[in-house]
Amino acid sequence: MATRKLLSLSRRHRPQWVLPSRSASTAISPVDDLSPALSDRPPVMLYDQLAAAVRSKTKRLDDPDPRFLRYASPHPALSDHASILSAQCAPRRHRGTADRTVRQLEEEIENMGGHLNALEILADILQNSVFVEGRINRERDVILREMEEVEGQTEEVIFDHLHATAFQCTPLGRTILGPAANIKTITKEHLKHYISTHYTAPRMIWFVISAAGAVKHEDAVDLVRIIDDDIPLAQFAVAFNGASWTDPDSIALMVISELAHKCAINDVAESIMAFNTNYKDTGLFGVYAVAKPDCLDDLAYSIMYQISKLSYRVSEADVTLACNQVQ
Repeated sequence: MATRKLLSLSRRHRPQWVLPSRSASTAISPVDDLSPALSDRPPVMLYDQLAAAVRSKTKRLDDPDPRFLRYASPHPALSDHASILSAQCAPRRHRGTADRTVRQLEEEIENMGGHLNALEILADILQNSVFVEGRINRERDVILREMEEVEGQTEEVIFDHLHATAFQCTPLGRTILGPAANIKTITKEHLKHYISTHYTAPRMIWFVISAAGAVKHEDAVDLVRIIDDDIPLAQFAVAFNGASWTDPDSIALMVISELAHKCAINDVAESIMAFNTNYKDTGLFGVYAVAKPDCLDDLAYSIMYQISKLSYRVSEADVTLACNQVQ
């Protein structure tokens, strides 16, 4: 019996680093000329600028859900080196600052226990990180090795090619880390310039807590299917133009993705996964499938037939069931 596996993906898989979302850059250009009225004002402290920048961007959650953890920013960087620079900066943040060594950071966090003065320490890490050439080289080697591991994962490679085809000549068509040549040419000056340009108050919009704890080990294991046999399997993805995360149609596509599991009928597919990926201005909706080579024609026909049938033949019971599953 074919394994029916239906997941709604909010975004593509990521490496272990915190990376920016795929989107067009909205970096704010520095203002060179100040008006006389502004130039006569007294200097403003950094924390005042931060407060002014985020005051209208914060939202209180009276009953937050502690089961989810997510980081997102609507202002990712856009440049040839941007992705790998952010990947380099993330681990470098824990390598010491101008005021605290790595050892001092660890001791302060451990000694404070539940009374962690996070604001001061995180601000120090964010603004005063030091960059030692030797550590940068070691981080570069680590990223290159992990990049090789990612390239060895068929699903990751397929989705990279899918985005490169669907979003040609746009930032969304690029891979997350970019080419290895960029990683090998990153220097200390590149990192410093990236931080001074992008780690600014107007770009630090929000941290949304979205995943951790209260997860049974057995439930997590059930989500993973390991294929261990000698029969070669083909993997592919079929995708259509989707909706952005602000488009009301994105909710309808979430329901449709729950209905798309009917593609895996008559033991055609070994496993199948519907995905609905939303970006800032666009999206991708489709099906990722694994099947034996001699079943590909039948599976491709089944996928296209079932998806097209959703436009004119869906029962109220199926829609209600899918809506309940989305909730």
